[in-house]
Amino acid sequence: MSLKAMHHDGPDYLFDNSSAEGGNQVQHLARVLDPHTFRVLADVGVRGHWLDIGAGLGTVSQFLLDQGAHVVAVDIDPSPLRRLGGDERFEVVHGDIRLVSLGERRYAGIHARLVFQHLSEVERRDLLTVLLRALVPGGALVLSDWAGTGQDLVRRSPSPQATALLDRFQRVLMGIIAAAGADMGWGQRTLAAMVDAGFADVATYYDSRTYRGGTGICLLHASNSRQLEGQFLAAGMTRAELEELRRLLADPDVTLSSYLMCTTVGYRPSPAP
Repeated sequence: MSLKAMHHDGPDYLFDNSSAEGGNQVQHLARVLDPHTFRVLADVGVRGHWLDIGAGLGTVSQFLLDQGAHVVAVDIDPSPLRRLGGDERFEVVHGDIRLVSLGERRYAGIHARLVFQHLSEVERRDLLTVLLRALVPGGALVLSDWAGTGQDLVRRSPSPQATALLDRFQRVLMGIIAAAGADMGWGQRTLAAMVDAGFADVATYYDSRTYRGGTGICLLHASNSRQLEGQFLAAGMTRAELEELRRLLADPDVTLSSYLMCTTVGYRPSPAP
């Protein structure tokens, strides 16, 4: 089945990566998530041709290229990938993975990070079937998505009032994400879905850590608060609260946990001897 045959009934992506703040966001995401992603990919082993879905800034594509792979990167906004265009082993496909055709090529590995949580259940099921067929026997699918509710992430703050504001921001953000159709619980269900789709030897790697204000996840939250400011105001937060929130997210006396990242790896079964 080609991806063009899939029914596109899922949500559109909440963030605008083509905006200036969207560019900041994908950089913060890469800094938070790349170390974990690279460890998992190194454990899987990189060889042959890889497909990088939702390639974003291109840091994972670059890692795959550095390991000697040939890479096809798919993204709805390929402009950040132009910096990798000088490598003849690198190909860019401009489009939505729900709508583009993968053709007849088979891949040794396929990677997608923070993509499936933005799809509907039907789209996830259909896309898993398509990606299984797009792998060579023994090829690996590597899917990374958040898991969690965004609750109880404050590990240290300067006051109870600061903790309450940081907690409120998380509750409102989760509501905005859910209203856009994204599923922050998908990461925990990926393993079962991949097994049901026919993948073998499926396992999940988990990753989370704390960050002080002005670093990592705190910078990402500050960027989210700017990019989605209209939605936060519509949800009842005030500009003064958002300004205080951003001050707290830059304060080294604040420490937040990141969301739990679930990276699930499964393989296309090899034919029986």
